[in-house]
Amino acid sequence: MENAMNKIHIKIKEKNADAFLLFNHEYSGQPGTRFFSKFSGSESVLLITKQKRLIITDGRYFSQVQNEVKNFELIKIINLFSFVLLKNLCLKLKIRTILIDSNCTFCSTVEKLKLFIPEIKIILEPGFIQEIRMIKEVNEIKLLQKAVDIAQKAFHKFLPLIKIGVTEQWLANKLESLMKECGSEKIAFGTIMASGKNSALPHAKPTNKKIKAGELITIDF
Repeated sequence: MENAMNKIHIKIKEKNADAFLLFNHEYSGQPGTRFFSKFSGSESVLLITKQKRLIITDGRYFSQVQNEVKNFELIKIINLFSFVLLKNLCLKLKIRTILIDSNCTFCSTVEKLKLFIPEIKIILEPGFIQEIRMIKEVNEIKLLQKAVDIAQKAFHKFLPLIKIGVTEQWLANKLESLMKECGSEKIAFGTIMASGKNSALPHAKPTNKKIKAGELITIDF
């Protein structure tokens, strides 16, 4: 991740900013906070300056941060994230300008930053994180290959289970279970298992429809 950190520092310098700020809230999708820090929890904030790397999270995750994260200083909060805490950190670190990727930061979060820390200048840089992640490191390529291997192994075990009379939902559940048995951490997205007329729907959800003889089945997983 040092290459990624170097790219952040280059962007901070390029934009004449003092820090890069990245939020990961519950249900925020695929958090960049995990990419940069390896922290897999569902609530965290990263504040990265030229000299400091801070990760902010609450009591649910203190032990998890210690197990997963290196080269970041843990800032502990008691309850949910506080913008007052962030303001105090910015004052302490003499941060006057913050860089944010507006593609993965809620509009409401930006508005709260403006409200609670009006003296801080915010620079919005859409797609910044995607730009960094576009070129894969060697270890990332290995993880991608591992994910492919898991999916392929699970799929071959799954094929004999496709029979007339079983439902789309049953098949989807079996495929997801097999992926976990083969080493998957979790599914990338909701499994699509659609038969007959349902298979014409690009994003069909598995239903209780039973598989009939001669039907096509669309599987996306």
